[in-house]
Amino acid sequence: MFQDNYPRLQGNYYSLKKAFMHSGFNYTPAHSQSLQARLKRKAGALLDIAEYQYREILPNEIDTKYLRQNFEVYFRVSTAFQSGRTRWGDRWDDENYRTPEPLLNSVEKGYQEKFKDEADHYTWMCYVKLR
Repeated sequence: MFQDNYPRLQGNYYSLKKAFMHSGFNYTPAHSQSLQARLKRKAGALLDIAEYQYREILPNEIDTKYLRQNFEVYFRVSTAFQSGRTRWGDRWDDENYRTPEPLLNSVEKGYQEKFKDEADHYTWMCYVKLR
């Protein structure tokens, strides 16, 4: 399971969704510096890993081909609820954010309220089964 399967132009790492969209990845230095500062405070040994993750990846189809060859299943999980806009304020039908229909349209049970409250933080969870 991947929690943060960020779409093109969003997020802080190269996600599976970006690979499938052939979008590549390029970090912004200001963002990576703030992340590095947080990592130094939490665990200095992770800094090398973070620097590796924040390199530039040019748009390509090679990564998609590799993933298709090695994934038996790639399933994007629907949102429980869908807020009016994505967490970045964009429309859900924008080509960068297309997402399966939400599982629910209204709160029918008390515990569902938490899912509705979190709807504007959705980051495209997905399930992958390797071959």
